[in-house]
Amino acid sequence: MALQARAAEYRLTRFVFWNNKFDHLIEFYGVIFVKTYITFTKKGLFLLFALIVCVGFVCCEIAAVSNTDTNAKTNADRLAFIKSIGYTATNSEPKTKTVVIPEVFYDVYKNYNILQNSAKYDLSTYKGSEVTIYTYNINPPKNYSGECVANLIVYNDRIIGGDISSTALGGFMLPLKKQGE
Repeated sequence: MALQARAAEYRLTRFVFWNNKFDHLIEFYGVIFVKTYITFTKKGLFLLFALIVCVGFVCCEIAAVSNTDTNAKTNADRLAFIKSIGYTATNSEPKTKTVVIPEVFYDVYKNYNILQNSAKYDLSTYKGSEVTIYTYNINPPKNYSGECVANLIVYNDRIIGGDISSTALGGFMLPLKKQGE
C-alpha cells in the first residue's frame, strides 16, 4: 500500500511570445502553479518516521547543551563560573569525585533535581552518565554563616548542575544561580 503526499509550489516563469501583428517579441514573467506528488511505501514511511525521531533526539541534545553552556574544562573556568554567580572560592584546588547519575531517581535525587530545575538545570537528561563533581570551599552566601561549599557537577567539560551548601548538619542547600535570584 502506498500513500501519496501532495505538495504545491509556485514558480516564477519567463514567457516569450512572438507578436505577428506588430512584428516584435513579447516577453513577460508570470507565476505557474505546480503540483507535486510524492509516493510513500510502508518502508518509506517507517524510514521517514525514524528520521523524524532521530532529529527529535538531536534537538533534545542541542537543547540540553544550550541550557548548560558554561565551559568547565579547566580549573580557571570553574572558578570563573563560581565568581560569575556571586561567590568567592577560598581554595583554588577542588576536591573531585566521579559518580554515576542513577538510571532511576528515588526521593533524594527527585528532590535534588527539583533544586536543579530552579536553576534551569536538569539531571534527568544525564541518567546513567558518569559525571565529575568538583567541590570548592567558598565564602558563605549573604544571610548565612559557617563553612560552605560549591559543588559543580560536570559532564563532557560542561556544568550540568550543582549546588551551594553548608557543610554543617542540618545546614542549607541552594541552587547554582546568582545570589539574590
